[in-house]
Amino acid sequence: MNNTQKLQKIIEGRMSSVAQRKAELLENWNPYVNIVGQYLQDKRQQDLSEYDKINMATVLENALGDLCAKRRSKLMETTDSSDISFLGVQLPVIAALLPSLVANKIALVQAMDRRIAAIFYMNILYGQAKGAVESGDSLSDAKLGHNRTLAGRMYGSTRVTHEAFTDNASTQLQYYPVNAGTAMVLIGTEAQIAAGTPRVTGYINAAGDGIYTTPAFTVADGTNFGSCALDHATGVYTIDAVIQSDETAVISYKYDYQTMDVSGRSAVPEVNIEVTSEAITAEDFPLRANYTLAAALDLEKAHGLVLEDEVVKILGQEIKFEIDHLVIDYIMNAAVSGAYDDAGTLQTPATAIGEWDASLGTTQEWVFKKYEFIDFLERGSNNIFSKTLKGVGNFIIGGNSVCRVLKQFGDHFKPVAGLDKTPPTGPMEIGSFGGRTVIQDPFVTDTRYAMGFRSDNYLFAGMLYCPYIPLFATPTVTLADLKSQKAFYSSSGFKVVNPGFYTYGTMTNLVGGG
Repeated sequence: MNNTQKLQKIIEGRMSSVAQRKAELLENWNPYVNIVGQYLQDKRQQDLSEYDKINMATVLENALGDLCAKRRSKLMETTDSSDISFLGVQLPVIAALLPSLVANKIALVQAMDRRIAAIFYMNILYGQAKGAVESGDSLSDAKLGHNRTLAGRMYGSTRVTHEAFTDNASTQLQYYPVNAGTAMVLIGTEAQIAAGTPRVTGYINAAGDGIYTTPAFTVADGTNFGSCALDHATGVYTIDAVIQSDETAVISYKYDYQTMDVSGRSAVPEVNIEVTSEAITAEDFPLRANYTLAAALDLEKAHGLVLEDEVVKILGQEIKFEIDHLVIDYIMNAAVSGAYDDAGTLQTPATAIGEWDASLGTTQEWVFKKYEFIDFLERGSNNIFSKTLKGVGNFIIGGNSVCRVLKQFGDHFKPVAGLDKTPPTGPMEIGSFGGRTVIQDPFVTDTRYAMGFRSDNYLFAGMLYCPYIPLFATPTVTLADLKSQKAFYSSSGFKVVNPGFYTYGTMTNLVGGG
């Protein structure tokens, strides 16, 4: 067994071990995960994916381990926590919090299994030179998007696009045998060739095999081209041409990959899959509640409410509020200004949508005027697609006035069922517009909105929310002064991966707007 085979065996063993650990983790926490899944199905007609289940099982395991680690810590402020069990307090809070986050709708969730973890990106590199493409160039980059060159778009075909050559040279094409009549010579500046208007253009016309010379070229400036000879079987060619100092010369052709036999190069183009990682560290959100024993007794006698339970609900919602806002802040900032990667390079967002003027013309009515805004949303979606070649706008985050306009579009806007029965806490999902999830956030500038793409694959993500422990609540401690304390904390990582998946726009002259 050689070193490559040994390495492959190690990788396969590691991957199998990771899959087995995830399966065991989910099996252990399955009863609690299923309860959450049933709740979501009953209340929201929403199913938990296998990925959601793994994330929830991971953070529940983290919380259990964290409880064991902190039983004697200052955060607990007691040496006796037997009065409130982990299963009685922690699980319901965590299970209720994680699926209810607005962050789930706009960012990909990748649970961390340790405080300092790694997030992964997948890049695809060209494995060999082909036309204008060089070995090692990026075909698809998780941060920068897809290769945009014509040669890059033709890599996985029998076409070789824009292979460079020099005049008066006798050399060999990268790929052969060449299909007769497919070899095309282009000479001009890079801009001319990219625009399809080179100074010199023409096919090396031939039928069958052998060496052919042809004068059948078009020269835009009337100068003499010269001649060209090509052996289709071996790919050896000679071109006699005048190439100006600011020009480049390329040849494009098709080849027969089934009969190609070239030492050191595969007839079938190859790609190399590169999985890279970056470290991400969870940040903590600690919070402590203080209340008197008298207040707890009064509330229970007057309203039949247990103050401790209400504190858990309220501060749990506060943690949700802060996590959601932080994710939205990251996305809004990325949509406007981009984001710096770990190397300190500014990655730019998709082109801004622009400003929609809501003022009415002399003969316009609002019922028709507002439909102009649909074109702005489609423009934003296309901007994301143009930037990334991987996604379109599938969610909108808007300030109050933006969402007010969206709600007025009749059949285009589908509200979330039962929204009027659930008091919102901070950002909330209010419905969908043209199939796009709409998030209303009162802290976003009233007349500003962001549009983004949420992928279903974290290897091609715009924004990652990485929960370590969504919410941890300590047992309640009542001290000698009859004052009670209860501590909460959340721990998560946040990272903008590709701001190209985001863009933004604004509204002006909106009556009642900010």
